[in-house]
Amino acid sequence: MPPPLYLESVNRIVKDTVALKLKAEKQENIDITIADFNQATWHMSNQGSVLRVSVSLKCWSALDKYGATEQLKKIYGPMLEASPETNYDVSIAFDLANPPDNAAQNPEPLAVKVGSLLRNAMASPFLTMFDGAAKKCQCADFMEINYRPCESMYLKKEGDRVICVFSIAFDDPDDEVIGRVFIQEFGKNVGGAPAVDIHVKDRLTHAVDPPMELSHLKGLKADGYVSFVLESRHTQAKNRDQIINMIMQFRNYLHYHIKCSKAYLHIRMRNRVNLLLQVLNRAKQEHPNAEKKTKSGRTFVRK
Repeated sequence: MPPPLYLESVNRIVKDTVALKLKAEKQENIDITIADFNQATWHMSNQGSVLRVSVSLKCWSALDKYGATEQLKKIYGPMLEASPETNYDVSIAFDLANPPDNAAQNPEPLAVKVGSLLRNAMASPFLTMFDGAAKKCQCADFMEINYRPCESMYLKKEGDRVICVFSIAFDDPDDEVIGRVFIQEFGKNVGGAPAVDIHVKDRLTHAVDPPMELSHLKGLKADGYVSFVLESRHTQAKNRDQIINMIMQFRNYLHYHIKCSKAYLHIRMRNRVNLLLQVLNRAKQEHPNAEKKTKSGRTFVRK
């Protein structure tokens, strides 16, 4: 089988559109709305030479509480607008005629930066928690981000370690069966990778016990929990960006491979049905009403 697919952290549509706008000799007005993972929405528009990119997130209030605005200011500087676009949570804008970061000669870095706006906003709690674990700043010991209606992400600081817990919800019973098998594969620890702890529904009682890190929360409902233990080597400056990219894409990664597994099973079932139909077709008599002769030469017709 092919290796697992790792999803990009940058929005490819936004990135390519920004790159095209930076290279264009004549600027035409655009108005593009893009749906992204985790019910996020992008909006790109320009009037004249000023391009504005906005993002709407279901969990922006929690992200802002845990330092998203401050982190985005460090990354985007004056491009970050103090008052975001109506119906959106965060907006950045810049002049295409005089772009920052020397983008007129090399548009790729700026296009990647703009296309990573959603990723950078979602990464802010991780960065704040990592700095807190490294004693670089004071931060909350526990963070809860409800990034989807029935699913949440939790971050807890324990000494120099950070534990990231995902609550998993499945809309379809088939997804739950395949997802349980897939999640259990994450329990096989790999050298150098974060340790993983899994909690899935019991097949008999259909109950799932949340991990100890969430024992103080009441009324939790989920089909499973996956915990990643991030050691100090994972939260170092040289490794943290890759770790954040991989951890943030876990939910999308999981459901993507569940859908791929179901599609593969459907293909196998259709191929099996086609094979059985071929066997049945070969069993049919070509001329069922043809005239037959006995050993003595008499003829008869089978009825």
